[in-house]
Amino acid sequence: MSSNSSFTGNSNNILPQNYIIPEEQSEKDYKLREYLNNIASAVNTKDSGIYDAVETITGQLFLPVFSSNTNANANYRSVFRKVIDFGALPNTSTKSVAHGITFSNDFSVTKLYAAATNPGTTWIPIPYASPTLANNIELNCDSNNVNIITGSNRTAFTRCFVVIEFIKTT
Repeated sequence: MSSNSSFTGNSNNILPQNYIIPEEQSEKDYKLREYLNNIASAVNTKDSGIYDAVETITGQLFLPVFSSNTNANANYRSVFRKVIDFGALPNTSTKSVAHGITFSNDFSVTKLYAAATNPGTTWIPIPYASPTLANNIELNCDSNNVNIITGSNRTAFTRCFVVIEFIKTT
């Protein structure tokens, strides 16, 4: 799939539940093609539930490049997703894990989030905000790694998955 997508359907992906099929053959053919196009457009722009360690197209369409043109003929950009198996959280330090995404000047992250598991006891979102400053956890990304910074010992959280969603080029 191209990273430049032209969106031609209902931006809410809502399809009618009832269809009227005309009797006249040429109108019937036209309406059936229109209905099938609307179904394909809605299905192709639904957010995919695939979370994988390889780049996956999410089905999300992002604003056209450097433009406020959001009409039906605008070239929207595909959003990609990649999951990083981060492993255990660090003990009062920074841990970096390579994400393997190739960056360019047109690359933009649209979502960056994570969740960590202390098996059988506790689950936390990352970034994590606490009224106790030392319990806060920072998440950031650079051109090579995803980085998590802990202000206290979080090594009991032995599983952590970081999700990066991004657009690549124009």
